[in-house]
Amino acid sequence: MRSSRSTAAQPEARRRWTVDGRQWTVNSRKLNRSLPPSVYCLLSTVYCLLSTVHLASAAAQTEPAQEGWPTFRGGPARCGAMGEVRAAPGPKVRWRFHETERLDRRPFASSPALVGTRILIGSDAYRVSCLDLDTGRRLWQFDSHWPVFSSPAVWNGRVYVGEGLHDNTDSKLYCLDLATGRQLWAVQTQSHTESSPTVADGKLYFGAGDDGLYCADPLTGKVHWQHKGPHVDGCPLVADGCVYVGSGYDFDGVLALSARDGSLVWKKGLPAPAWAAPSLAEGRLYVAMGKGTFSDAAPKPYGEVRCLDPKTGEDVWRFTGAKDAVLGSVAVREGHAVFGSRDGACYALDAATGAVRWRSEVGSAILASPAVAAGCVLFGTDDGKFTCLRLRDGAKLWSVDTSEEGVPFISEPRILSSAAVTDGKVVFGSCNGNVYCLERDAQGRKP
Repeated sequence: MRSSRSTAAQPEARRRWTVDGRQWTVNSRKLNRSLPPSVYCLLSTVYCLLSTVHLASAAAQTEPAQEGWPTFRGGPARCGAMGEVRAAPGPKVRWRFHETERLDRRPFASSPALVGTRILIGSDAYRVSCLDLDTGRRLWQFDSHWPVFSSPAVWNGRVYVGEGLHDNTDSKLYCLDLATGRQLWAVQTQSHTESSPTVADGKLYFGAGDDGLYCADPLTGKVHWQHKGPHVDGCPLVADGCVYVGSGYDFDGVLALSARDGSLVWKKGLPAPAWAAPSLAEGRLYVAMGKGTFSDAAPKPYGEVRCLDPKTGEDVWRFTGAKDAVLGSVAVREGHAVFGSRDGACYALDAATGAVRWRSEVGSAILASPAVAAGCVLFGTDDGKFTCLRLRDGAKLWSVDTSEEGVPFISEPRILSSAAVTDGKVVFGSCNGNVYCLERDAQGRKP
């Protein structure tokens, strides 16, 4: 007896694929009978290739974009947030993180990178920590050779961070695995890598003090070029084929270098050191400068913010109204150019003209870069207070005092760390040895 399978009608075997929006159907049985085997094999190979391309395209459309924090403050406008922040943070302390051993509670002068639910931050305890945003629990730690003042950058599942302070002369730039903290590679320099790195256009850029500026492969650490010129401690800004860096040793000013090979595009001298990372928004370059350091004020104070044409280095406008140094970066958002000064005031200028929109006194030096998001300006001060101002008029919304929370003789109250903001939360480090996460209160007050 013949099986029912052999007597049942066999449906025609067809293969379908789509090319440029048109469907193509082939009867493989007829092809098998009417075409030579070599032609049929060729058509089958084409079909498989088209299927592979279609699947890869579909996967690319459904797979979420890789999260990252590729430069200091998250982006070239230096606002301390990635994307749009819909909910303003508040003064409620959600958690504090510090080392278990009191003697290890060293300053967190590094500024946090915020990637998804992970916070990356360095400390003077020779350590990089990855913290959970919701709980403050440490997920992993990486022990460095020197203290970590550098602020981490995150790209493609990797963390890039330098080490060392001004007296250290053999520091490295590390690449760590974001998930585990495992070291993937390191670039050895002959100076310190206080500089916060930048990843742009598939290349990694970082300063190394007297060693100048490096450009390396972010996947392997292979150095593409090194510009041995002025001392570089600030974070490089990369845009439109140029790398912009400031300097304050031997040369006070800012340089534009070719991102391709490190050659000089233009060089501009300034009346004071330009330590902070330059900012860029709406085709304008913003450079902060000032005499003195994070530790000491200058005998003859001076501070200025200058807006430059990034193509030529020519002045667009100058603001010389600050009474002391501007050591943090300018944050640019919604037409405001916002910065703090050692003179104890926060300023907002018209980003296009430099005209003063408001000036808000807070009573203590502002040495960190302000975060600007969700209608708020957020920053810490030298006396350990963390303050939120309203962006549109500089009115004070709230303040949190952290000055009494350190370890005597080990830590100090000042806040040098620049905050990172996400929906309803803000995170920053303190020289008192704590990392803080503040959130909105129960009423969810808005600015």
